[in-house]
Amino acid sequence: MNRLQAAALRKLNRTSILLGSLFLLLVALAASALLSFAALERAQVELLSEEYTLAGRETAAEIEYGLRFGRPLAQFIGLEDILEDLRGMPGVTAVGVADRQGAPLGDWASDLEPDQVAVVGTAARDLLTDLPSIDEGAHAGAPVADHTHRYFLTPLRDRDDDPVGVLVVAVLLSELSMARAQGVTEAVTSMLVVSVVAAGLLAVSAGRLRSAMFPKRNGKAASRWRWIIVPLVVLLSAQTAYAVFVLQIMRTDLAAATETGAARIVNRVGDDLDQLLSLGLGFDRMSGLDALLAEAISLNSAVEHLSIHDPSGAVQMRVLREFDEAAGWLTGWMPVPQSGLITRELSGRDGSPAGQLVAQIDSTPIAAGLADHVITMLTVAATSAFVMIELFILLQIVLSRAVARDGTGPTETVETSLPEQESDASLSESEAHAETRTLHLVARPVMFAFILSWALPLSFLPLKMRSLGDQLWGLPQELVFALPISAEMGAALVMAVLAGRMADRVGWSRPFMVGLALSALGGVGAALAPDSASFILARVVTGLGYGLAWMGLQAFVVQTCGAEQRGQALANLLAGILAGFIVGTAIGGIAAEQFGRDTVLWATGLTVLAPLGIALITLRPYLGVAAPRAAASDGRAIPAAVPSGWGPLLRSPVYMGMMILSVVPFSVAQVGLLYFAVPLHLDRIGAAASDAGRIMMVYGVVVIVLGPMLSQLIDRSRFKAPIVVAGGLVGGLGLMLLVADLGLAGIFLAAVFLSLSSTLIEPARAAAILRLPAVRATGHASALGLQRAADKLGQMVGPVAIAIMLPALDMMDRVAVLGLGFAVASLLLAAVVLWRYRKNKASADV
Repeated sequence: MNRLQAAALRKLNRTSILLGSLFLLLVALAASALLSFAALERAQVELLSEEYTLAGRETAAEIEYGLRFGRPLAQFIGLEDILEDLRGMPGVTAVGVADRQGAPLGDWASDLEPDQVAVVGTAARDLLTDLPSIDEGAHAGAPVADHTHRYFLTPLRDRDDDPVGVLVVAVLLSELSMARAQGVTEAVTSMLVVSVVAAGLLAVSAGRLRSAMFPKRNGKAASRWRWIIVPLVVLLSAQTAYAVFVLQIMRTDLAAATETGAARIVNRVGDDLDQLLSLGLGFDRMSGLDALLAEAISLNSAVEHLSIHDPSGAVQMRVLREFDEAAGWLTGWMPVPQSGLITRELSGRDGSPAGQLVAQIDSTPIAAGLADHVITMLTVAATSAFVMIELFILLQIVLSRAVARDGTGPTETVETSLPEQESDASLSESEAHAETRTLHLVARPVMFAFILSWALPLSFLPLKMRSLGDQLWGLPQELVFALPISAEMGAALVMAVLAGRMADRVGWSRPFMVGLALSALGGVGAALAPDSASFILARVVTGLGYGLAWMGLQAFVVQTCGAEQRGQALANLLAGILAGFIVGTAIGGIAAEQFGRDTVLWATGLTVLAPLGIALITLRPYLGVAAPRAAASDGRAIPAAVPSGWGPLLRSPVYMGMMILSVVPFSVAQVGLLYFAVPLHLDRIGAAASDAGRIMMVYGVVVIVLGPMLSQLIDRSRFKAPIVVAGGLVGGLGLMLLVADLGLAGIFLAAVFLSLSSTLIEPARAAAILRLPAVRATGHASALGLQRAADKLGQMVGPVAIAIMLPALDMMDRVAVLGLGFAVASLLLAAVVLWRYRKNKASADV
């Protein structure tokens, strides 16, 4: 009977693992599908919008031709005839011009609601205000939308090249939605097919998954990668199959859009040439013909060159398009169709053939569009992989407890640091063993979910602040943009100092729960903030919650895990932090492009429920602990030691040198670059908001990949301070590369160098600090608390420092100056350590 019961329990466990794995696979695929569909939908809308944008550019060029002859925009004779072609396009409900203040000229806006007119007016004013900062090659502003329409705005300039108004084209969103429905429907179908196949593969591998997830009877634990590799491969394979299908859809749509744009240019120029030829003019007598062709080809990137052939086929004129910038390296690898030709027959006065107008289609826009989508899909795949890993760690924790309750798990006696009221009264021997075996993991999923929710808006906080207004208390504009981040980090600094002592008195769970509540309140408050001051206040509340929740979870690890597991638990906590940072910034950047910044801020507040729910699953046995406990050598629970104060630390030259010359400069550079300078700079150069999230993602990925390998090398090194100095020089010199102005690639490179600096500095600095006599006298908790405070101080100062320093310099040049300061500070730290080593080798063996 026992044998039958054990077999039944094993079958139940296998079923639980299968169902849990399938559920998590579906969650990961759902997250991937949401991001992929958002990217696909956005790409489809952009493709469909390009036709209206091009038509607006062409019409604006005709209006500007009249403005150059002194026609005032308000009394422009013949304007209605010029706008007639736009009114005939599908879905267009209103076409007209607005003055510099955004006020409609004429009665064209009578069909729009007052709130829609207000949207158009605001967008027109913003476009003309930002016009001096728009690249020279730009001909139109980014479309804006409300709940029913998408508005395409093109600036109008007079003979002096000064902006005098805006051309407005209002298109129904329903028209765009109908046109993109087929592509999205095909994508949904492919995702469903891929998901069914992936679920079948996971079901087949369920038996192997169970044997890999749990240790054998000898107690030897399986490598985490052994049991996670199967679902991870299934997930990535499914995403690859889906990505290939979506890229094929994008390739077809991009090629069709490019051909349509090229045909539009050819027809427009051909009509103009037919009119001139009907007057008896030959190509050699058409003055300014090359300028006409050059202006036409500049309006659309779909044409590489235009050429005019006479009836014999000889080329009379050819105009090449000037490329704004070189194509990216990935563009050359994209599978694009061969460039084709579009030919338009030209007719003379009597209808006789006069020649041909030939356009060479440029495949570069197709390749560039595919490359952008490949980068997006890679971002989605990496994000989903991190989510899958963290979810399977959560699954391991839950199923380990379930297996222990069923009595099928191992039952060896292992030292445990569980709260005594739980381990003695509530848990069986196998349950206690399972709890101890996963104790170093239980906080990681909670920290991952919390950091993910907090990191969602990091890629656009300065931009959101700018949208609320740049006037605040008479402060400089860029300083106003820096205040939300600095205020949030300042609040986190206060909590970093206070939360540790709070946890010592009331336990870790109360600060953690209060921190989650404050984080939710701050996220919702930021989404609802009507002005700059309210937004800053909301971020302060978020910072208070961030500091409390972070320190609460860290206190859980310190108070609950025994000495033999504490290092592993802290390493897992850091891994959860980095994974949450990577996923949060990537998802936040993509979601902000698709759904808007306010939606992401709402999500920041509401997704705090995720770490709360996970905590109720993984940390339930520890929520009732009212005061911190530590395990004594004989297994007795003893009260945690009370720190003696920060006096010895403040009097230690090496410790304070590490804080002032390493912790603070690194944090200044990290937050100043990633959270402040990157979003503002990318917005200025017209890069996508998701690029800021990808830069932050690269930073986290490098730390996760290289961190474990470098940590092992650092552990074997006797002296740690030289490694700290080397890391500072690497980070400082990497930031100084921004002076070279390498564009987006240079920013990615700077982020890589900064992340490499972090992988060198963090483990070496922690080991060096723990060796100091002042730290041993004061206690590790006090030393780590003061280090955390220094870290937050640097994060608070970083954005403000960039905002106020050397206003004449470009944003990235200011970051390069910070890099120089970081390198100099590292050299000063080397001098301090060397001086201390020569003075007292015993106390300076760091």
